[in-house]
Amino acid sequence: MKYKLVYLLAALISFAACEKRDAIRNGTVDTEIVSPADKASIAKTDEVEVEVKFLSEKNLVETAFVKVNVFTAGKEVIENLESLPIEVGELIVDFNKTSINQSEYVFKQTVDISTYPKGTCFTIFTGATSSTKHIVGTENNGSYFCIE
Repeated sequence: MKYKLVYLLAALISFAACEKRDAIRNGTVDTEIVSPADKASIAKTDEVEVEVKFLSEKNLVETAFVKVNVFTAGKEVIENLESLPIEVGELIVDFNKTSINQSEYVFKQTVDISTYPKGTCFTIFTGATSSTKHIVGTENNGSYFCIE
């Protein structure tokens, strides 16, 4: 009888740990890079709007970040990479906000990239954290755009 209780307790702990791990892996907050669109070619470079939505269905978005880096190797190189490089060049947007405490948060910033030559690409990385009483969820997203 004693061993059955120990096995039952171990099974319950294991089940709860898996549920929490899956919730963290799946994220409880979504990040959507609204603009520029992924793999976009930008012609008007003096006013490029970077817009990212952070959404959390049931939980509060606690922290959010947006980073836009210059990637000077060009579109041909970035298209053939297995994953986007993180922090490869000059950082032109570095946004980090904590204590948002909303289920939805929208980041918008207009940037001037007209000083960069044609063919220059930029990576966008976003991330957010939200939590409930028992589970913390994270979500990351990335894309790129280039000057045509």
